[in-house]
Amino acid sequence: MTPTGPTRPDPMEPVRHLGDSVRLSAGLLALIGSLGTHGLLGAASFASLDHLQRFSSGVQNYVQERLRASYDIDLEEPEPEPEPEPEPEPEPEPEPEPEPEPEPEPPPEPEPTPEPTPPPVDVPPPTAETPPTNEPPPAPAEAGKVLTAPADPDEPLDLTGEGFISGEGTRFAGGTTSAKGTSTKAVRSGVTRPDGVPDGKGKADAPPAPTVDRSRPAKPIATSLQNCPWPAEADIEQINYTRVRLMVIVGPDGRAKDVRVLDDPGSGFGTAVKRCAMTRGRFEAPLDKLGRPTSGATPPFVITFRR
Repeated sequence: MTPTGPTRPDPMEPVRHLGDSVRLSAGLLALIGSLGTHGLLGAASFASLDHLQRFSSGVQNYVQERLRASYDIDLEEPEPEPEPEPEPEPEPEPEPEPEPEPEPEPPPEPEPTPEPTPPPVDVPPPTAETPPTNEPPPAPAEAGKVLTAPADPDEPLDLTGEGFISGEGTRFAGGTTSAKGTSTKAVRSGVTRPDGVPDGKGKADAPPAPTVDRSRPAKPIATSLQNCPWPAEADIEQINYTRVRLMVIVGPDGRAKDVRVLDDPGSGFGTAVKRCAMTRGRFEAPLDKLGRPTSGATPPFVITFRR
């Protein structure tokens, strides 16, 4: 038999419902935390996508600007176009032969006219020319060689009536004649000289005979320039051989007045040659046409340095 009466609460009921409110709060907190975390991650991903979009846009703009600013250069030369073959020149047309011109009729012969008688010409009397005094006198005319029989050395000379002038010429030219004359034309001047000039007209003395030209250039005495001192630069650079070409102005006393280096090899040799020629050089003085010492230049010569 079932007991009746009021029921008492189950003492285990509070134990079974222990923690129900805590579980509900914890679930709500977990849900809220999860939603917040996912929201933050979504916002971060959206922010990174915007950054990537800006970066890609910047790269695209840079590439486009670079492509617009650069251009390709073709380094290969283009093949030359073949030259067109020249057109053949047309053959020239043959020139027409010129028609022969008719021969002109000969003009009628003029009637002969009588030649006029020339009027008499007055010949002026010959006047004696006054020979100039600043020209040499004429040479007398040559005399022909008189053909006579060879003289007998044993026969006495007969000078009676002697009137022929005998020379070495082939004929008698006429005028003033001399046995030593050289003029082949007749000489009408009364003043002649055996040393005169052919066809001369003056009275001056004959020109003097040409004199012997005794001039000579200056030249060095070789022994005076054999041991010129070496420059210090050549010792430093270890130069053992060289040549210097020069020309020297020499005075009447045979000493150098000036030195001109024509080919300077450097390393101090030009200065050394000038000093050596001015202090040690001896030269043969140049001579003028009369053989007197004068000033002049030597021909170019070479001084050799060797050790």
